[in-house]
Order: sequence, then structure tokens, then C-alpha cells
Amino acid sequence: MEIVTKTAAASDLLAVIEGELMNATVKIEKALCINQDLSEGYFDLTDFTKENLWKLQCGYFEHATKASIVFDYIYAVSGLLEKIEKLVIEARKELKGAGRKINLEEVIRKAEEQE
Repeated sequence: MEIVTKTAAASDLLAVIEGELMNATVKIEKALCINQDLSEGYFDLTDFTKENLWKLQCGYFEHATKASIVFDYIYAVSGLLEKIEKLVIEARKELKGAGRKINLEEVIRKAEEQE
């Protein structure tokens, strides 16, 4: 394991956090896109009668799948944000105890152990 200076470690840690935030952002954008489709299409239908009830029945499984995908993305983003929070907490602990040096691999390992 490589011990790096506080400045280098901060830069490396920021790169790791930035990557995780990018993953979260992409997942949120995908979830919002699907959610917009659901909101403006399927769930926007309100004038149902016996004659046009087929519109609701016809799209049920497709839109249930889309709702499930949105949930999956939200769940994944929640996990990414927890991981980022743990990285920051472990980095703070490591920086506090290490003075001017930090072991970045150790910070990441400890954060992953908490998952």
C-alpha cells in the first residue's frame, strides 16, 4: 500500500468521490426520464369510462416495469450516496489521525467494509 501526502490523497479522494457522484447523477437522470414518461403518459390518463378502460389495462405491465426501473435507480443512487458519505467519514478520520500523511487505499477499504 502506498502512503501519499495529504495533498495528493485529497486529490485522489476527490477523484473517487467525483466518479461516484457522476454514477449517481447518471442514474438520477435515467430515473427522471422514465418517471416523466410515466407521469405525462400513463398516469396522466384520468377520463376513464367503460369504453376506454382498455387504455389503462393495455399499458399496465409496461408501466409497472418502468416504475420498477425508477425504484431500482433510486435505490442504487441511495447506495452510492451512502458510499460517498462513508468515504468522506473515513477520510476525515484518517486525516485527523495521520497528521500529514494518509493511506488512501485504507480509507476506501474501510468505507467498503461498512457496506
